Amino acid sequence: MWMPIALAFVVLTIVFGSLSAYLYTQNASLRQEVASLNVLIKVNLGLGSYTNKSIEWYNMSVSEGYNLYQAMVKAGWRINYTNYGIDGYYITAINGLGNNNSASTYWTYWIYVGGTQNCWTEGPSAANTYYLLPNETVVWYYSPFNGTTSVPPPC
Repeated sequence: MWMPIALAFVVLTIVFGSLSAYLYTQNASLRQEVASLNVLIKVNLGLGSYTNKSIEWYNMSVSEGYNLYQAMVKAGWRINYTNYGIDGYYITAINGLGNNNSASTYWTYWIYVGGTQNCWTEGPSAANTYYLLPNETVVWYYSPFNGTTSVPPPC
């Protein structure tokens, strides 16, 4: 009785795993094709810190299809990261300022959603898997982590 269920589970795991890998490679291929068209979009990229509450802005043009990591490189930032494969790049340091586990202070990125309160939402994915939109404002912010979320930039 359990054998057919286990076999079905194994087959479904293989099928869905293969489908996921196929779709991932197709998505990456299409993004590279769009980037090769060299259509430029404007983005606002910021770098800030909770300790002094200031943000240094990089208003720039990038190719459509650029991910956040590529924009950071284009801005000239020195970036350290850990590559978790399909899960993407976990940023460990920017311009020499590294995550501090003992002080629970880390780099996170935030996307501007507007308004005067709760104007930022925390980035949903790794830096190299988040693709920028035209006129988007994104800030990397070095701040404490309270176990649930990091402290957002000021509105």
